[in-house]
Amino acid sequence: MLELGAWTPDQPDVSAQGLVVAQNVIPRASGYDSLPTLVSADVGTLNLLCRGAMTGRARLGTNFTVGGTATQLSIATTASLANVSNGGASPYTLTATEWWAMTLFGNRIVACSYADAPESFVVGTSANFAALSGDAPRCRYLAVVRDFVVAGNLIGRGVNAATIGTAEDAIQWCALDDPTSWPQVGTAAARAVQSDWQPLSGAGGQITGLIGGSDYGLVFQERSVWRMDYEGGDTFFRFTPLEGENRGCWIPKAAIRVGGLTYFPAEDGFFATDGFQIVPIGNEVVDRFFLDDFQADSEERLSVAYFPEWKCVVWLYMGLNASAEQPNHALLYNVVSQRWSQANISAEWLVNVLPFSDSLDSYVDSMDTGVLSAVSLDTLIGTSRRMSGAFNASHALATFSGTPGTGQIETHEYEPAPGRVGYLRSLRPVYDSGSSGFIARALTRMRLTDAQTTSGAALEDATGKHALRVSGRYIAAKFTTFGTFTNLSGFDADIVVQGDR
Repeated sequence: MLELGAWTPDQPDVSAQGLVVAQNVIPRASGYDSLPTLVSADVGTLNLLCRGAMTGRARLGTNFTVGGTATQLSIATTASLANVSNGGASPYTLTATEWWAMTLFGNRIVACSYADAPESFVVGTSANFAALSGDAPRCRYLAVVRDFVVAGNLIGRGVNAATIGTAEDAIQWCALDDPTSWPQVGTAAARAVQSDWQPLSGAGGQITGLIGGSDYGLVFQERSVWRMDYEGGDTFFRFTPLEGENRGCWIPKAAIRVGGLTYFPAEDGFFATDGFQIVPIGNEVVDRFFLDDFQADSEERLSVAYFPEWKCVVWLYMGLNASAEQPNHALLYNVVSQRWSQANISAEWLVNVLPFSDSLDSYVDSMDTGVLSAVSLDTLIGTSRRMSGAFNASHALATFSGTPGTGQIETHEYEPAPGRVGYLRSLRPVYDSGSSGFIARALTRMRLTDAQTTSGAALEDATGKHALRVSGRYIAAKFTTFGTFTNLSGFDADIVVQGDR
């Protein structure tokens, strides 16, 4: 059996280990699973294209999902997505290149954009979003670090308007344990509640992301990364540069923390940091692939999420052939196996989905579809486990729970024997059981200067083999997948080594 190996599109085509194509599959430790399609959760739709979303569990135990558009904020705490905008049906004014930043502090959801003042919604109490504070800044990023809500890439407001102004390279944080209090920075009143702001030194560029945590925070600039440690006293926070002005988060809001590691794309590829060191995770693997595919002029459409059931960080973005402001491609990175894959996903914004608070007695839709379809009734933990999801191309909240679409697996070329020709008689994919089907093809050529010849499609016979009968000095295997399967880990190749021509 030949193992499929990791997806390494940046490697040379010939004699490289792994795959040149791993499309619409989920990377695992030793293979790949089929990728489910999006299915509407049947909780309603947003009024326009999703421009920011967050799922969480409030301190009082209520699950929720918030979605924002250019003109509205909506929330689902039961199986119904409701417009809860402040002051009207469509009161907000996001520009074409902006998005909503959101974070959760206890039971309070804080949301802000560069165009609209920060607002909050108290789960279990609020009927609509309301103004957070007249002195809180407009911003592009929000996070909770220790007991503070931190805002980044600022436009100062209220008592802080003159001091802060427009500061794309600065952060500001609220009063200790009070997101509604943003006193005038530098005053005795602000020092008494440990509230302040911090412009970042150097030429790191504008802030592109904030990562919160109960232990420390990370502040990303275009070309710098800063660690943010709480000290108390008169300094409140200590800021330590991790990369000087060499490397930062190149794409806005593309950084995400999973456990003790934060993953992000820089100008020279994908990296991970533990808050002390920064290490590459995409070098000579996917970095060049992403740079060739990513449409940087539509960076505001990128979203990132961690899906626990896949153990994958997923970046959704506008790639080649994208149209109508619709993200169409995704990169998946398994944080355990450190393997990648690529997917064609037509969606607006990635977001986890938690089951809502409706009881089975009040749920009127079929349990074979919608948000409850992915919840196991055999275990209580299934009722609170996050599900992979997104706001789909129809502005509807959806989960990845549908029948998998078509996938593609293609190996790099290899020589059956140095300087010899191979005669490939059949291929047989090796995978765990599932309601799946495969079509096999072979790609062959005699010289590296020749174009590859693709064999005809070979269907599975009664023994699970796909008969091919092709010859070549350089041979690659290609599988088209259908339906559900797990751990597609390799294939049996019935190959005979022949002469040198």
